[in-house]
Amino acid sequence: MDGKTINLHIICENPPPGTFGLQDEGHNLLAGEAIDDKKVRFIVEMPVKQAVTGQANFSGPYAHGNARERFLYLTNMADDRILRRIKVPLKTITWKQALEVAKTNAYLEATVDGRSTASEPLKGDGWVVKQDA
Repeated sequence: MDGKTINLHIICENPPPGTFGLQDEGHNLLAGEAIDDKKVRFIVEMPVKQAVTGQANFSGPYAHGNARERFLYLTNMADDRILRRIKVPLKTITWKQALEVAKTNAYLEATVDGRSTASEPLKGDGWVVKQDA
């Protein structure tokens, strides 16, 4: 399969106050949507193709890191300064999951804790395939 674009949903529990969003390569932030007082959802389309290793390899303006260690940044800023960032790992997404999402009306969803800093494990089962209702 050639490259495809799939949807990723990142749920951030306990988001920090202030300017907070999904950071692109130009340090611009994509705002999330409030689910309730304690959760924000970020939705992003990510190009993906199969790497020579057989794993999913993500690209695009929101993909950070090298091919083996891709991640997203959830960034908290104030006055154009980065206060802290949460690395959301993409390397745990399997090629099987990416194919399933690409072939159906689905997306991958993961949850992180907004009180985290740096690299924290994803909550629960990590990246999970979900269907639109």
